[in-house]
Amino acid sequence: MKVTLTVITGPLKGQVVEFVGPGSFLIGRAEEADYRLPEDDLCVSRRHIRLEIRPPKCRILDIGTTGFRSLNSPKVNGRMVDIDAILNDGDILELGYSQFKIAFHHPPETAGKRCPKCGGRLEWLEGQTEPSRCKTCQPHKRRRHWGEGTTVLAVEDDLLTAKLIRASLELEGLVVLEADNGRDGLALLKKQAVDLVSTDLMMPGMDGFWLIREIRELQPHPLGKLPILVLSVNAGEEDIVRCLSAGADDYMTKPLSPQVYVEKLWRLYLRSRG
Repeated sequence: MKVTLTVITGPLKGQVVEFVGPGSFLIGRAEEADYRLPEDDLCVSRRHIRLEIRPPKCRILDIGTTGFRSLNSPKVNGRMVDIDAILNDGDILELGYSQFKIAFHHPPETAGKRCPKCGGRLEWLEGQTEPSRCKTCQPHKRRRHWGEGTTVLAVEDDLLTAKLIRASLELEGLVVLEADNGRDGLALLKKQAVDLVSTDLMMPGMDGFWLIREIRELQPHPLGKLPILVLSVNAGEEDIVRCLSAGADDYMTKPLSPQVYVEKLWRLYLRSRG
């Protein structure tokens, strides 16, 4: 949540200051102020306030003085206020001669709703129509030209990640085979022709390390030349080196970025085609 204060009266008229919450921010003539009022605004009388932004609310957390005590209290909409006063969109905050118009800017609405296709979060701006699908699953013009019937084996035990992978690949027009462990993934490979493999590392039963080694041991069978992309929460150098040494072609970390994921697979696909 972002709160903007536009100076409408005072030496800095027209200036806009922004605060992004959650957090607290000091406004006044104090040396440490996040927004310091000018010295020639004499009626500020060293008074300062601390705003607290805790979405969806904004309040005056504290009122203090700098240098000496002053009775010139801050006002909201012309009325003196005290600690814990709630500020609303459109309010006028007054500190001495300086007056600020307050505006709230909310982040994209989510309301906890999920995309029916992949389970990702739905996002839309205030005033916009609620989308039927997330941005990843929205229809778009394809810019990659995969071969007809290009098939990807996605071995992933996390349900939400698996849904996002399927949605991302199907948008590209790819055929997707799914397994939630290495043993089932290898069984699918032996039954059906596959062009690319995407595998998680840490899975129950047979993990991704085992699956990579098993695929490479199938050489000189064509399966041994399959491009393999590893997708894992592990970002350690040791795991990456271990995967590449076992025969993986590329490695990326979670959380999944659909755009990066598809692009990595595309580059592996092109490389495999010479």
